[in-house]
Amino acid sequence: MSPVILNTVITITSALFPTKETEEKDISPIPPDIWDQKDIKKLNMWLLEESDENKTPVSVTELVPTGETLQMRVDAVVITLEAGVGHRTVPMLLAKSSFSGEVRNWSTLIHISSRLELEVHYYNEMFGVWEPLLEPLEVENTDEFRPWVLGMKV
Repeated sequence: MSPVILNTVITITSALFPTKETEEKDISPIPPDIWDQKDIKKLNMWLLEESDENKTPVSVTELVPTGETLQMRVDAVVITLEAGVGHRTVPMLLAKSSFSGEVRNWSTLIHISSRLELEVHYYNEMFGVWEPLLEPLEVENTDEFRPWVLGMKV
């Protein structure tokens, strides 16, 4: 629709269905007496009420400390370092890592355990393959390899 046609339709609609005039005080969400002085005692605000602490005793349940716990797990972080040669991008390094850790009772008798796995590869452009920069560890009696693992327990 063109603006001219739209303007014509709006003009006809407003002529057929007249709207009642509303005053600004009916439209505004702000109360008209917002800046007038008010008596504080008549406002009934919860922060001005007197507390009931001294009137009726409340039963106190003893809190039993269960200790603090923080668990963190990062399943995979993959970082690729690339270099630009002319108009093409050549990969250089690839690092894969994962982390899991747990900390318990740090305010009393702390217990920490964590595990970090790491693989690092470089790109052999001559053969077009990723080769290990940090050699993976061979799993005994199999043809499989596993990444380096750094574990810490305190």
